[in-house]
Amino acid sequence: MASGSSIKRFHKTGRRGGKGDALPRGRVIKSVGAIDDSHSGTQAFRAKEDEVSTTAARAKQVRDKGAEQVATALPPPVGPARYYNRELSWLQFNHRVLEEAQNERHPKLEQLRFLSISASNLDEFYMVRAAGLHGQVSAKVATLSQDGLTAEQQLAEISRYVAELSAEQQAAWAKIRSGLATKGLTIVETADLSAAERAWLEQHFITHVFPVLTPIAIDPAHPFPFIPNKGFT
Repeated sequence: MASGSSIKRFHKTGRRGGKGDALPRGRVIKSVGAIDDSHSGTQAFRAKEDEVSTTAARAKQVRDKGAEQVATALPPPVGPARYYNRELSWLQFNHRVLEEAQNERHPKLEQLRFLSISASNLDEFYMVRAAGLHGQVSAKVATLSQDGLTAEQQLAEISRYVAELSAEQQAAWAKIRSGLATKGLTIVETADLSAAERAWLEQHFITHVFPVLTPIAIDPAHPFPFIPNKGFT
């Protein structure tokens, strides 16, 4: 009987000859497994945290090194170098309008519209902005622009940029014109007119255009007459 009692007590307490204050064997095993799982989770969390910290530190080193390289290679501009010329900036804006005329995704008439806007913008630029610079040159104004250029220097830069811009406009017009011809829209030159078409144009000029033209005489005794822009005189 003693041995049987001892075996029964062993199954209840998990220890041979132990007392009833110990946890059942199954619960002890389960608790140990929970502790092991908790320990493993803590280790995984700490490993992930260390990985994130290491990545953040490396990223900061890269940013600091990049910022140092930029600061070394490109010192901050000072004085007039901080500004960009307003006239050249406007010409670059007009070049973006021209790029829409070169966009093949637009219909041909839409490309032609953007090209005409670019051309009229350039006309207005010379009538207002470039004319103002020519006036400064004539008045011998020595004031520099915010970017440190004289009026003569600005006009030289404008001429250089507009030469390229005008060449692009002409190339765009030639391409758009050929595209319009494939759609049945043809721009006719004078040499391509027939005798009947020439006669019609001459009659139209004599009857509708010539009567509204006003002759203007220019001589040293009178001031130069006012010539309106985009209008008949």
